[in-house]
Amino acid sequence: MDPSNATAESDDAPSARVDPARMLELFAQVVERAAADSRFGERLALARTTVLMQLGDSEELMATMIFDRHPVSVRPGLVGDPEIEIRMSPEEFERFWSDGVHPAMAIAEGRITYEGPVRKILRVVPILRRVRATYAELGAERGD
Repeated sequence: MDPSNATAESDDAPSARVDPARMLELFAQVVERAAADSRFGERLALARTTVLMQLGDSEELMATMIFDRHPVSVRPGLVGDPEIEIRMSPEEFERFWSDGVHPAMAIAEGRITYEGPVRKILRVVPILRRVRATYAELGAERGD
């Protein structure tokens, strides 16, 4: 990924409060909890896609969202051949969970870049936003 692209941190971007690797772990736990709840798990599977999410430029900070089956899951690293690839800074990821920033706006503003039919995952963003409190709760439980 080109460091001069839009996912680079801006001078006014808040620093990540949680280690980026920990962010991905928390996200996987949130999705696991949501998948266990039929109100959310089945709806997340409606995305019918797989997504590789990368935080920053490190290949170590990747997770694959498997939202093409029920139960949905998030696995560390690259799994299979994801249909969509999303790249963002750890700070942008943190903003989604803490401030409720909508990914479609971040994409339009160039803060998130992607390859593939991103509209598929954007369809389920409202569901992820509804479980946002779980992310904060899990982080607080662990002292993040």
